Amino acid sequence: MASWPSISAPTRLTETLIKETHRNPTEMGYVVSRPRCTKKRKKFGQGWSAMSDADKASLETFFDSYQGTSFDWTHPITSAMHTCIFSGDALKFEPRPDLPGYWSASADIEEQP
Repeated sequence: MASWPSISAPTRLTETLIKETHRNPTEMGYVVSRPRCTKKRKKFGQGWSAMSDADKASLETFFDSYQGTSFDWTHPITSAMHTCIFSGDALKFEPRPDLPGYWSASADIEEQP
């Protein structure tokens, strides 16, 4: 299995805990719900305030090669290994006019159920 590219650690990291449910509203006004699955999973939002051109190229190549497939990602704070996929179909990059050769970037990934 592929591993996350060796690029600088994100300067912003968010974690969202996901445990999906089925929800069915009733005509009586209340909602009947039940878990969709027994396993919870996490979504990780990563952001870089100053990503170098080289790291940007590495992340673009990785995204191009592994979008839609699983890869191993190591949490930068806990060092725990997670099997993840990209959450969406796009990466976002914005040039930093104050730092030529650097970009603001974000990449959302999530654990495989």
